[in-house]
Amino acid sequence: MGYCTEMLLDSIIAIAMTRLLFSFRTGFRDTDSILQTFVMYSINTGVLTIIFVLLSLICYVVIPTSFAFLAFNFVFGKLYLNSLLGTLNARSRLRPYAQQTSPILTTGITASRGMFEECNASVNGSQSGHLRTLLHQLA
Repeated sequence: MGYCTEMLLDSIIAIAMTRLLFSFRTGFRDTDSILQTFVMYSINTGVLTIIFVLLSLICYVVIPTSFAFLAFNFVFGKLYLNSLLGTLNARSRLRPYAQQTSPILTTGITASRGMFEECNASVNGSQSGHLRTLLHQLA
């Protein structure tokens, strides 16, 4: 029962992540290629964990008197941790590509020329007073 639940949940997580990432597609080639890379990572890590759970289940069913299935159980935690670290490392490797592209989420804030001059003055002068003025004007 636990193995089937684990395989089902791993499948649901991989499918949900894939659908979510596909919903973020923008039509821009660079952004879509970054999203495609994340989709590949989520599918690969999901499939890898499902394969190990399936191998453990097969060992448990075929050789019920042996503890061979435990060999795969010891790997589960490390596998999940490596999939998380792989995703985080992919983010750091893809960050330079993401900075070259336009942002996915934008806001509708407009600013006048005077606000930018105040912002420059706040960087060069006393920051607290000018930043409060700038934030007050934005609100």
